Amino acid sequence: TVDNTIIELIYSIFEALYSSAGTDINLSFEDLQTVFQYKGKFTIAVSEKNGVDTLNEAIREAMKFPLCDDVDILNASCILLILKVHPNYSYGEMQKATNMLNIKNDISVILAILTDSSLDINYVRVTLIATGFNKVINEAVNNTSYNGHKNGN
Repeated sequence: TVDNTIIELIYSIFEALYSSAGTDINLSFEDLQTVFQYKGKFTIAVSEKNGVDTLNEAIREAMKFPLCDDVDILNASCILLILKVHPNYSYGEMQKATNMLNIKNDISVILAILTDSSLDINYVRVTLIATGFNKVINEAVNNTSYNGHKNGN
Protein backbone atom coordinates (compact mmCIF):
# COMPACT_ATOMS: atom_id res chain seq x y z
CA THR A 1 0.00 0.00 0.00
CA VAL A 2 0.99 3.63 -0.36
CA ASP A 3 1.05 4.11 3.44
CA ASN A 4 3.49 1.21 3.90
CA THR A 5 5.67 2.52 1.10
CA ILE A 6 5.91 5.94 2.71
CA ILE A 7 6.69 4.39 6.09
CA GLU A 8 9.44 2.25 4.49
CA LEU A 9 10.80 5.31 2.69
CA ILE A 10 11.02 7.40 5.84
CA TYR A 11 12.53 4.52 7.80
CA SER A 12 15.12 3.86 5.07
CA ILE A 13 16.16 7.52 4.92
CA PHE A 14 16.57 7.79 8.69
CA GLU A 15 18.40 4.49 8.83
CA ALA A 16 20.75 5.62 6.03
CA LEU A 17 21.39 8.94 7.78
CA TYR A 18 22.08 7.53 11.22
CA SER A 19 23.40 3.99 10.75
CA SER A 20 26.64 3.30 12.56
CA ALA A 21 27.64 -0.11 11.20
CA GLY A 22 31.25 -0.11 10.05
CA THR A 23 30.41 -1.59 6.64
CA ASP A 24 27.68 0.93 5.78
CA ILE A 25 27.85 3.77 3.27
CA ASN A 26 25.74 6.42 4.93
CA LEU A 27 23.59 9.13 3.45
CA SER A 28 24.40 12.74 4.30
CA PHE A 29 22.12 15.75 4.55
CA GLU A 30 23.97 17.13 1.51
CA ASP A 31 22.95 14.00 -0.41
CA LEU A 32 19.30 14.61 0.52
CA GLN A 33 19.61 18.24 -0.55
CA THR A 34 20.98 17.10 -3.91
CA VAL A 35 18.10 14.66 -4.41
CA PHE A 36 15.39 17.16 -3.51
CA GLN A 37 16.81 20.23 -5.24
CA TYR A 38 14.54 19.62 -8.22
CA LYS A 39 11.00 21.01 -8.45
CA GLY A 40 8.07 19.12 -9.85
CA LYS A 41 7.38 15.46 -10.21
CA PHE A 42 9.25 12.82 -8.22
CA THR A 43 8.63 9.19 -7.47
CA ILE A 44 9.46 6.66 -4.79
CA ALA A 45 9.63 2.88 -4.81
CA VAL A 46 10.44 0.10 -2.38
CA SER A 47 11.19 -3.51 -3.24
CA GLU A 48 12.69 -6.49 -1.46
CA LYS A 49 13.88 -9.84 -2.74
CA ASN A 50 15.65 -12.92 -1.51
CA GLY A 51 17.45 -15.25 -3.90
CA VAL A 52 19.95 -15.36 -6.74
CA ASP A 53 20.49 -12.08 -8.65
CA THR A 54 18.19 -10.39 -6.16
CA LEU A 55 19.52 -6.87 -6.50
CA ASN A 56 18.97 -6.43 -10.23
CA GLU A 57 15.56 -8.05 -9.91
CA ALA A 58 14.61 -5.82 -6.95
CA ILE A 59 15.68 -2.68 -8.82
CA ARG A 60 13.73 -3.70 -11.92
CA GLU A 61 10.70 -4.37 -9.70
CA ALA A 62 11.12 -0.97 -8.02
CA MET A 63 11.26 0.71 -11.43
CA LYS A 64 7.86 -0.86 -12.21
CA PHE A 65 6.39 0.09 -8.82
CA PRO A 66 2.78 1.36 -8.99
CA LEU A 67 3.74 4.87 -7.84
CA CYS A 68 6.01 5.05 -10.90
CA ASP A 69 3.31 4.43 -13.51
CA ASP A 70 3.46 7.81 -15.20
CA VAL A 71 7.24 8.34 -15.18
CA ASP A 72 10.28 6.55 -16.52
CA ILE A 73 12.85 6.40 -13.71
CA LEU A 74 15.64 6.68 -16.27
CA ASN A 75 14.39 10.16 -17.22
CA ALA A 76 15.15 11.48 -13.72
CA SER A 77 17.99 13.88 -13.04
CA CYS A 78 18.83 12.31 -9.70
CA ILE A 79 18.22 8.90 -8.14
CA LEU A 80 18.77 8.06 -4.51
CA LEU A 81 19.28 4.32 -4.12
CA ILE A 82 19.28 2.92 -0.59
CA LEU A 83 20.24 -0.75 -0.35
CA LYS A 84 19.88 -2.92 2.74
CA VAL A 85 21.91 -6.12 2.51
CA HIS A 86 23.95 -8.65 4.48
CA PRO A 87 27.50 -7.37 5.20
CA ASN A 88 28.92 -10.09 2.91
CA TYR A 89 26.72 -9.18 -0.04
CA SER A 90 28.84 -8.60 -3.14
CA TYR A 91 29.92 -4.97 -3.55
CA GLY A 92 30.49 -5.75 -7.23
CA GLU A 93 26.81 -6.66 -7.59
CA MET A 94 25.85 -3.39 -5.91
CA GLN A 95 28.10 -1.44 -8.30
CA LYS A 96 26.60 -3.22 -11.33
CA ALA A 97 23.12 -2.34 -10.10
CA THR A 98 24.09 1.31 -9.69
CA ASN A 99 25.50 1.30 -13.22
CA MET A 100 22.18 -0.12 -14.47
CA LEU A 101 20.47 3.05 -13.23
CA ASN A 102 23.19 5.34 -14.54
CA ILE A 103 22.99 4.35 -18.20
CA LYS A 104 22.45 8.00 -19.09
CA ASN A 105 25.41 10.21 -18.23
CA ASP A 106 23.23 13.03 -16.95
CA ILE A 107 21.64 11.00 -14.12
CA SER A 108 23.23 11.48 -10.73
CA VAL A 109 22.96 8.26 -8.70
CA ILE A 110 23.52 8.58 -4.96
CA LEU A 111 24.08 5.26 -3.24
CA ALA A 112 23.60 4.44 0.45
CA ILE A 113 24.32 0.92 1.69
CA LEU A 114 22.96 -0.42 4.96
CA THR A 115 24.15 -3.76 6.28
CA ASP A 116 22.54 -6.14 8.72
CA SER A 117 24.21 -9.44 9.65
CA SER A 118 20.84 -10.93 10.66
CA LEU A 119 19.69 -10.83 7.01
CA ASP A 120 20.02 -13.76 4.65
CA ILE A 121 23.12 -13.39 2.45
CA ASN A 122 20.88 -13.16 -0.67
CA TYR A 123 18.30 -10.73 0.76
CA VAL A 124 18.15 -7.15 -0.49
CA ARG A 125 15.79 -4.25 0.16
CA VAL A 126 15.79 -1.42 -2.35
CA THR A 127 14.46 2.05 -1.62
CA LEU A 128 14.53 4.36 -4.61
CA ILE A 129 13.72 8.06 -4.87
CA ALA A 130 13.89 9.67 -8.31
CA THR A 131 13.62 13.43 -8.82
CA GLY A 132 14.21 16.04 -11.49
CA PHE A 133 11.92 14.80 -14.23
CA ASN A 134 11.42 18.36 -15.39
CA LYS A 135 15.09 19.29 -14.72
CA VAL A 136 14.22 22.55 -12.90
CA ILE A 137 16.37 23.20 -9.84
CA ASN A 138 14.56 24.57 -6.82
CA GLU A 139 16.48 27.77 -5.98
CA ALA A 140 14.83 28.00 -2.54
CA VAL A 141 16.45 24.71 -1.54
CA ASN A 142 19.84 25.81 -2.84
CA ASN A 143 19.66 29.01 -0.77
CA THR A 144 18.52 27.37 2.47
CA SER A 145 20.75 25.96 5.17
CA TYR A 146 19.91 22.79 7.07
CA ASN A 147 18.19 24.64 9.91
CA GLY A 148 15.60 26.07 7.54
CA HIS A 149 16.96 29.63 7.57
CA LYS A 150 18.31 31.38 4.55
CA ASN A 151 22.10 31.46 4.36
CA GLY A 152 23.54 34.50 6.01
CA ASN A 153 20.59 34.89 8.42
